[in-house]
Amino acid sequence: MAKPQFDRELYEAALLGLEHRKQEIERRITELNALMGRAKGRSAVNSSSGRSHRRPLSAEARQRIAAAQRKRWAAYKRKQRGTGGAKVARGKVA
Repeated sequence: MAKPQFDRELYEAALLGLEHRKQEIERRITELNALMGRAKGRSAVNSSSGRSHRRPLSAEARQRIAAAQRKRWAAYKRKQRGTGGAKVARGKVA
C-alpha cells in the first residue's frame, strides 16, 4: 500500500481553522469570566486555591484573632453549661 503524501496546504488550512476556533473559545471564556465578575485570566481552577494568595498576618493580628476566638469559645461553653455568664461557686454548699 502506498504511503499518503504530505499535503502542506491541507495541514496549514487545518491549522488556521483550529487557531480560529481557539481564539473564539478564548473570547467566550473572557466573556464568561466578565459575567461572573472574575479578573482577566483567572479561571475557576486558579481561584479555588485561595491560601497561596492571602496576605500574611502580623503577630499582633494573630494574637487579637486568637483572643477573640477564645472569648467566643468561653461564652459558648458558659451557655452550654447554663450559667449564663455567672461563675459557678465550687466547693461546699452552704
